Parts: sequence; structure tokens; C-alpha cells
Amino acid sequence: MKKVIIFTIVIIAVLLIKKVTGISSIPEIQITEGRYRCVVAAPHDKYELYTGEIAIGIATVLQWGVVRAQNYRDLAAKRWINVNRPTEKFFREGKRTKALKTQRSLLVYKDYLQAIKRAAKGSHVDFFVEIHGHRRYNKNLEPIPSIEVTSKNVRYEDLQLLADLYEQVVEQQQPQQRFLLLIDYLPTNGVAIKYSAQRTKKIGVFSENFIAKALHFELPLQLRDSKTLRKEYTQILTKVLHKFHNTKR
Repeated sequence: MKKVIIFTIVIIAVLLIKKVTGISSIPEIQITEGRYRCVVAAPHDKYELYTGEIAIGIATVLQWGVVRAQNYRDLAAKRWINVNRPTEKFFREGKRTKALKTQRSLLVYKDYLQAIKRAAKGSHVDFFVEIHGHRRYNKNLEPIPSIEVTSKNVRYEDLQLLADLYEQVVEQQQPQQRFLLLIDYLPTNGVAIKYSAQRTKKIGVFSENFIAKALHFELPLQLRDSKTLRKEYTQILTKVLHKFHNTKR
């Protein structure tokens, strides 16, 4: 893949010296151009651990473009910019406020959109995939081993195809290493989808007309935090997305 182009957005806050943590992390957007008009992105890399690594792993094999936005969410720096939508949260009395539209978050969002277009080498993206991470627990505070998927402009029968392809590939895993796939608009066996990306669909990247189709993946921490599982599921998602995108329908 071509040389990584790095856009660094410097925010005044990152120049302040922290008493405990030292100099804050620097937010930046990294871009690698792909061969096709398909892009994998990780808008919350570093905060959502290993999402950037997984995005790169998928994109490298498929020769798709990749976008990594790093350090825009940083608790130590009291910074919470959403990146894939033009909003951010502020820290007051140790708590985060509701997401607000700001000039700073709008500029970051516009840079993110430009990065996606550059990764696709054009003003149109045929297929866009975002990789996120979740830490979801049940009432007993046990991690819920689920991969959640929400979509844009994907037909019901194609979502069913995605589910079928996933089951075909993941059946090779040991039962204890399988993660339940929850897809919007499909039956979820009593486990409701929590991360539906409604704001992203309404005011964010999924509302943009230059993106034809899109999938939003939420990967559980136990998948991302294990080096072995992270590698295996990067390969699984790569196979599934390749077959899904290339199946004639």
C-alpha cells in the first residue's frame, strides 16, 4: 500500500503540561490510500484499544484505504471529540457533558471526511467500514461477548448474507472463542443491540451522500485485548468483508 499520509491537528490543550501524565497525547489522522474505492476506518483509535490495528490488518489484505484517528478521545487530557460526527463532550466536575456541536469538532469532522476521500482516492466511496470497540456488560457485570453491526444502505437480504458468511467462517473457531454477531434489523436471539450509531446516521459520516454503503462494527474488549483473538478475528472479518463485498447480487 502507498505511503501513509499523516495529518496532524494540534489542539491548544495538548501543549499543556500535565502534573501527572506529562505532555498530553497529540490527536492525528493517519491515511493510507487503497487500490479500490473501499475504506476501513477507526475513528477512536487508542481510546478504543487496537481498533486501528484491526482496521489496518483488514485493509492491508484487501488493498482498501484505511483511516486512523488517534487520541481525539483522551481522558487524561480531558478531551472527547467524536470525530465521525461534529460533536464533542466537555468535562465538568469529573463527568462528561452531553455531546455538543462546536467549531473545533466540526473542523475535525471535516478533516475526517477528507481523509476518507483521500484513502479512497476520489470523492465517492463504494463501501465504508468503521471499526469501534465496546465494553458491554450484563446485569451480573459479566462481559457480553458480542460483535454488534449497524448499517447504511444495506438491504435486509444482504444483512442476512453477512450473518451467514460470518457463521460459515467462525464455525472453525473453538466454541469458547466464538463471538455472537448482532446485526441491526435481524433477529438477535433476545440480546438487543446497544450501539446503534443513531447520531452517526443522523448527523455524522453515515449521513454523507458520497458514501454508498457502510457497516459499523463494535468489537468487544475481550476480542481486542487478546493478541491471539485479535489476530484471528482480524482474519475472520477480512474474509467475511471480502466475500460480502464481492458477492454478486
